[in-house]
Amino acid sequence: MSRQALGRPVLAEWGAGFAAFLGGFAPLAGWPFMADVARIEYARGRAFHAADATPVDPAALSDADPALLRLTLHPSVTVLHLDHPAVSIWTQNQPGATPMPLPPGPEIALILRDPGYTVPVTAISPAEAAFIQALRGGATVAAAAAISPAGDPVPQLAALLLRGTIVGAHRQ
Repeated sequence: MSRQALGRPVLAEWGAGFAAFLGGFAPLAGWPFMADVARIEYARGRAFHAADATPVDPAALSDADPALLRLTLHPSVTVLHLDHPAVSIWTQNQPGATPMPLPPGPEIALILRDPGYTVPVTAISPAEAAFIQALRGGATVAAAAAISPAGDPVPQLAALLLRGTIVGAHRQ
């Protein structure tokens, strides 16, 4: 981190270590989920400020062979593997949220900036996370579907398209 970044009060420039700080901050020992909530907030800030990219036209994918098709996801897309049900905690602390029982155990967050410049936080399954991370890593759609235990990638691809998350489609 540069000396200039340390001197400016912009969390997006220095907040990467904040979650780790909270995780080791003794006064918060009774609230271990706070570090995960900070990870979500940091990822949301980075997603909001990510580079712009135009979503692909869904028609461009209609006749593509999944074994040859590689997708580029929007630069804002982040998958966070959290130690606690932090997505649910974060969601319940948003304006107008309805209190609900928290799910047990960890959650995985999908964070992205949609075409309307909102940054939703969504809990996703391990299968969805594996699929998205495989696509991010350069796998073809077929290879990503094989890695992901979800099986049929169509619902996940449709959700990514609807959110404007797919910004490139390349055939091998």
